[in-house]
Amino acid sequence: LAPILRHGLLRERLADLATDAFRAQALRVAGYRAEVVEFVAPDVSPKNLLIRAVFTGHCDPADGESLTAMAEFLGVNPTRLARITSPAPADTLPPASRG
Repeated sequence: LAPILRHGLLRERLADLATDAFRAQALRVAGYRAEVVEFVAPDVSPKNLLIRAVFTGHCDPADGESLTAMAEFLGVNPTRLARITSPAPADTLPPASRG
């Protein structure tokens, strides 16, 4: 990644994309179906991504492994990664998902 990180503009764009990827993947780990979509045309705003998520309650263990692998590859340590990848207590789930 050194050629990307050498340039401020490219480093900033990589950070933006990585942050959105972490957010979407963390939602998957937390039991949401998440997708990243274009919110407005790129010529209107350079930051035009929308993360759309719907709670399903389903979590594939591979999603947590992917989140951890992405963090290791990028050499980052998201402060909430451990909290995100651990199972949520029942009282923190959305009302519609509680039994």
